[in-house]
Amino acid sequence: MKTASPSQLCALLKELGYAKFEPVIKLSDYDVVKGIVKNERGRQIKEIGHELNEHTRKLLKIMFERNLIDEDAQGHFDGWTDVMAWNKDNQPFPVSYQWITCFSVPGGSEGDYVHVEVIDRNSHRELMFLEKTFGGMEHGLMLANIATALFNGFQ
Repeated sequence: MKTASPSQLCALLKELGYAKFEPVIKLSDYDVVKGIVKNERGRQIKEIGHELNEHTRKLLKIMFERNLIDEDAQGHFDGWTDVMAWNKDNQPFPVSYQWITCFSVPGGSEGDYVHVEVIDRNSHRELMFLEKTFGGMEHGLMLANIATALFNGFQ
């Protein structure tokens, strides 16, 4: 399976007009009074998951059109699952996190799982989004790189 490298992904994001070092997906809404943030609210996790899926599909489509990935790499993406929304509808994204981490791990019996987790200041981790892929570790790593760039920005 042919997958895009991190440098190819960053070059594509830059070419598409995404701002360096700026997250593509906004996680919070703010109330600002006279230039001062008075309240920060996490956006709905389902809404963020929908946006994550839209951006990921768009990037995979463009990568395929530019021959950076093959059809298998594009076809092995089923969509991110918003894990937190399994328990409660309209759950807001936590605003107390310190970091967002995106990584791929081998599944227990088959395939690979790509995690998007938040980590708070006390090192407590919470799984927010999950993607299962049967495209191999390289495909999982590419999806993790896409999520990392969308949530944290790129260089």
